Formats: sequence, C-alpha cells, structure tokens
Amino acid sequence: MSVPGRYVHTIWCDDIRQEVGNKPSFMGVFTGGILLPAVPAALPRLGVYTWVVSPIDKPIESLQLQVVRDDGLVLAEIKPEGPTHSGAPRVDDATRQQILIGVNMGPVEVPEGCKWFVVKVKADGDELEGPKLRITVNPASFAATMGGLAPVEVEAPVPDPPQ
Repeated sequence: MSVPGRYVHTIWCDDIRQEVGNKPSFMGVFTGGILLPAVPAALPRLGVYTWVVSPIDKPIESLQLQVVRDDGLVLAEIKPEGPTHSGAPRVDDATRQQILIGVNMGPVEVPEGCKWFVVKVKADGDELEGPKLRITVNPASFAATMGGLAPVEVEAPVPDPPQ
C-alpha cells in the first residue's frame, strides 16, 4: 500500500562536496536538464542528491535507491543497512522524516538516443521516482552557451608505419 505524502526530490549536478559543518555543496547544478553537443558522450562526473520524505507517523523502515538511465541500466544502487532514522529524540513539531543520500558517479555514459536519468526509490514496498534529468542534444545551442565557440574536433595523429 502506498503511503500518502511520501515523495522523492533530487538535485542533479556535476559534483557534490561535503563542507565543514556537515553541509553539502552542489557544483554545476542542472536546472531540469543537461545540454550536450552530441551523443554518444561521457560525463566525467554526475552527482545526484536525493531527499526521500515520509510523514513522521509513517517512518521508512527499509529503503533501496537506484540511479537509472532511460534504457534501464542501473548506474548506482544504495541499500542502507540498519535503521533509517537516528537515535536522537524526535523534535516535537516535526511532521516529516527526511532521508538524505548523495551519490557521485563518473564517468557516466550517455548513449545515442538517451533522453533522461532518474532516481528510483523503494521504501517499504512503495515505488517512488524523483524528477528526471532530461538530456537535450543540440550542437548549435551548445555552441551559443559557450559564447559562440563551437566544439573543436581533433583528429587523432596517425602513427608512423613500422619500418
């Protein structure tokens, strides 16, 4: 049975860094999508920071998180062991449980025809999805965002024939 009020939220970015004071910093945040000049391509790094949220009176007991490409390939999988809540006393006015998980991956292949990446979560039998990272391939738009500079194509040097 699905628990009303459970949801998943994600931030997609180039990199997640843990700062002093246990604060995450997100480098190169994608706002709904990523623009590429061509595919296939490889992203040197891809980070996703995920909130799994549930009503406080229905805390999550078991959790599985997967980062999945649109063709079904699982890029990362996390199955936390042990309790999904801290032993700290609950705050009296708390209304939601939040489980925060950050994943850095790389390199991440983007094959031809790939349209999106998504975070899928199984929480006590509920299947939830976060917002997708949409992929757009447009060489002209990519060049415009690079200040009018088109990507440079370089041919590999041809080795000298053996003598």
